[in-house]
Amino acid sequence: MSATGTGEARPAEWPTLLAALLSGDSMYEAAAKAGVSRRTAGRWRKRFRADLDNAVEQLAAAALRELSVGLLAAAARLRQVVEKGTEANAVNAARALLAGYGQMAETILLQDRLAAIEEALGIAPRREHDVAVPAFRQLLPVN
Repeated sequence: MSATGTGEARPAEWPTLLAALLSGDSMYEAAAKAGVSRRTAGRWRKRFRADLDNAVEQLAAAALRELSVGLLAAAARLRQVVEKGTEANAVNAARALLAGYGQMAETILLQDRLAAIEEALGIAPRREHDVAVPAFRQLLPVN
């Protein structure tokens, strides 16, 4: 068993079980990969739930960062089409840019409202939800 920052030891098989669960394996499949029983795997999942939650949040944040890079590249390409493409392509690209802007703006505004509600209720936010949007936030109209 290995110790963690919380002082609680983790079984040597836990990282294998965690990786299998994160990759979408069923509890039975994950337990088999880790070489433990389904019952043991279930107990560990409950006992070390914070590990699983943190790993899921880290994966989600990494995916969001990757999508943000792709989104910026796609928006830049669409902007090029608007500026230099045929009239029909430029109109379609402009529509896509406007739709993307509207969806991103709505998401950011909802995140801000949720953060205000959480603050008013004294609830700590469960995760960072502003991973990839600080620059975009500057483009929003000021209320």
